Amino acid sequence: MKLTEPTMPTWGENTPSDIEPIDWYTANALTEGADLDEVSLTVWRNAVVLLSIAQRQGHTCLDLVAIAGTTIKNCDDYRTEFRFPEIDELKNIIVNACSKVNGSLVILDGTRLYTQRYWSFERELACAIHHRQQLQLFSSQQYEALKHIWPLLFPNTIQTEDWQQVATAASLNLPFCIVNGGPGTGKTYTVARILLALQCVGEGMLTIQLAAPTGKAAQRLGESITQNIETLTSGADSVLTQLAHTVPTKAVTLHRLLGITSYQVKTKRHHTNPLDCDVLIIDEASMVDLALMVRTVRALKPDCKLILVGDADQLPAIESGNVLEALVGSQRTKNTVNPAMLQHIQTLNPNLALESRESLLQPFTFTLQKAQRFGGNLATVAQLIQAGDSKEAWQQLTKINAEQIGSLFKSQSVTRLSTALFTNKVTTLIQQSFNPLFSASSVQEALLATQYCRWLTPVKKGALGVERLNQQIETLARQKVSMANLQNMGQFSRFYAGQPIMVLENNYANQLYNGDVGVVWPDEKGNLKAWFEADNNSLRGVSLSRLPAVQTAYVMTVHKSQGSEFAHVVMILPASPEEQRFNLNTRELVYTGLTRAKQSCLFVSEQEAFLKAVQTRQQRFSGLAEHIKQQIIAMKEKA
Repeated sequence: MKLTEPTMPTWGENTPSDIEPIDWYTANALTEGADLDEVSLTVWRNAVVLLSIAQRQGHTCLDLVAIAGTTIKNCDDYRTEFRFPEIDELKNIIVNACSKVNGSLVILDGTRLYTQRYWSFERELACAIHHRQQLQLFSSQQYEALKHIWPLLFPNTIQTEDWQQVATAASLNLPFCIVNGGPGTGKTYTVARILLALQCVGEGMLTIQLAAPTGKAAQRLGESITQNIETLTSGADSVLTQLAHTVPTKAVTLHRLLGITSYQVKTKRHHTNPLDCDVLIIDEASMVDLALMVRTVRALKPDCKLILVGDADQLPAIESGNVLEALVGSQRTKNTVNPAMLQHIQTLNPNLALESRESLLQPFTFTLQKAQRFGGNLATVAQLIQAGDSKEAWQQLTKINAEQIGSLFKSQSVTRLSTALFTNKVTTLIQQSFNPLFSASSVQEALLATQYCRWLTPVKKGALGVERLNQQIETLARQKVSMANLQNMGQFSRFYAGQPIMVLENNYANQLYNGDVGVVWPDEKGNLKAWFEADNNSLRGVSLSRLPAVQTAYVMTVHKSQGSEFAHVVMILPASPEEQRFNLNTRELVYTGLTRAKQSCLFVSEQEAFLKAVQTRQQRFSGLAEHIKQQIIAMKEKA
């Protein structure tokens, strides 16, 4: 069973091990008592099993077009094969079956088969976005105030298309807006200007909330906003400086913002107890799953502006749904500006060269297309991976031989190493990657060194998984640690000075969040503590006894690395059949891992594994964009 192929899924390869007990339970629950003939019942049971598997793999629905006319192994008897009818007959059978399932637990919408939960989620989110499509009008006084600060926000007078300006201008009068872009395209640069421009329009009275899916992403957003605001207001006029005091520079996790705990599904913030903000900006939006996004819009006041920021080409959320990718769609490469929006933008900067491009939808996505920071061979390979040009991307990777491993990392370089040579020279690679951490003489140096290099892999288990590789690195690391730091620690004997750790669960009491990375280091009394970055470039020590669940973090999964940046990245792509069974190696995974690097990335991979990964899209079935389109069409027909 594969749902992540670049085109249509290959349904004929499913095996009994693909089906979990929940899939059988779902099929049995939804067929019990159904008055269907034998053929229809077989079609229905197989479709429901595939729907359950699809949702476990992150899809919100199952597209019947993908399974119509295909042959699979019968889920009730793997000794036989079963062929689904062609699409028209298949739809008729499913429509009839859905009508006989109690409580409308399964819904067919067009050719997409849903459970009621995810169908309702998509409809609710589409409705919330649809109601945030009406352009907000400005007074002449507001435009005059904006035109005063606009040259300060964007001093570059180049007349070519500048999508940072367009995104900033659009976010002012759009109640819902997406700022999409790859690494280094200036997303946070743009957000800082959006904040100042919004407060200019609102006369500094707006309540603006910054949020992100993880603690690390929230911390990075706050730091980046602070740096950008400081740069903007350095030597600036008094108006811009005054506005800067009204701009938030701290972000929180969405879970903390909504009041979600580990012990319940309900949120403290919802439609009857909404968030007290006029604007909500969510960074790293690609990591937000469908259910969490729905709970977020439920907590917004009707007139609260929502701005999503992220990279639609990155890995989607672990849970079901890929909201950002579904909403961005084709606007990754072709931004659209309607006449009304064009007039608004050119009021702020009449010299900006833009064309009006009609579209059915009011455009709400603006993709930043020019890399400002992320360059060199890193940018070249990233663009090739985005385009799916696997062969050319592989050719751009410089092959590393055994003699070159001793001086590996170079600025803006992308290299490759065979898995055999990696295994043979792993000790040398460990020293190259983590020597700054091994040789740190203070907790400040150690924390800084955790950002020097990180090894990334898609899997937790196996020879090239997180657990095994972390053990190998720790074996060498502990040889460099004073025995005094390893003795008499009792239950804490697994900790040692210089150990990088990653938090695995939110702990609000200690202000530690899933994904936070710190380092173990002695305090002034020689007692080991876990140290994390705090506000104002200070450090915060946490007793080992008060830590939530953590793991050693020399190596982490690519999913866990989202929202982070490292000077150098070692990106590992396992090639064994067992490790690739669930198609973990995808284009989105390779792209996400590569773009965590600021200076260099080393791929540990065989050619076949790399080519297959770049050619394999982690596309998820979703009807979100179609639901929004349907609501727009219905509104226009009523008008």
